[in-house]
Amino acid sequence: MNPSRFEGDTLPVEQVSWVDAMYFCQELTKRLPKGVIATLPTEAQWEFACRAGTKTAYWYGDSADSRMMNYDRKRLPTSVKSYAANPWGLYDMHGNVWEYVLDYFSGNTSTVLYYSDGSPVIAPVGASAADARASGYAGYRTKRGGAYDQEARHCTSHRRNNVGPAGVASYNGHRVIFNLPYTIQ
Repeated sequence: MNPSRFEGDTLPVEQVSWVDAMYFCQELTKRLPKGVIATLPTEAQWEFACRAGTKTAYWYGDSADSRMMNYDRKRLPTSVKSYAANPWGLYDMHGNVWEYVLDYFSGNTSTVLYYSDGSPVIAPVGASAADARASGYAGYRTKRGGAYDQEARHCTSHRRNNVGPAGVASYNGHRVIFNLPYTIQ
C-alpha cells in the first residue's frame, strides 16, 4: 500500500514516518541477497552524496534555480528525475521531499572536515540519543534536502531539520542505500 498523499508511479513516496522508512528498509533487506542491507544513509553519507564532490550550497552552484530543483512551488512534489542529476547521478537531492537519515537530531553536531585541496567543509557527525536529549530533541531524527513547499535556503546541501520518529507529512520521504558485504584482504 502506498501511503502517499500525492499518488503516481513517478512521484516520490511521502506521508511516511521515520519509523515507517526503517520498517521498509527492514522488509526490503529480507528480499536482498545474503549480507546486503537496505538502510537509510547516515547524515554524513547523505551530505557527501548530495554534494557529489562540489563545495557550493547546491550541487550545481551557490544560487537557487527553479530549473534545477523543486522548491517554493505550487505545494506539490514533482516526478522523480524531473530535474538534472548531480555529478554522481543522484536525482532530487535538493527539494521535492525531505529525506530521513539514520541520525538522531541535535543542534550541536557539526565538525570541520577538509576537501582534498585543504579547504574546509562543514559535515555533520551523527548525534547520539544522549546528544539529542541534552539539546532538547529527545527521540527526534534528522531529515535533509528540503522539500517542494520550502524556501530555497532550506534546500541547500548543508541544511538539516528535525522530525519526531512517528510524524508523517506530505513533504517527508526517504532514500534507501545498500550496505554491501566486503572482505578485508
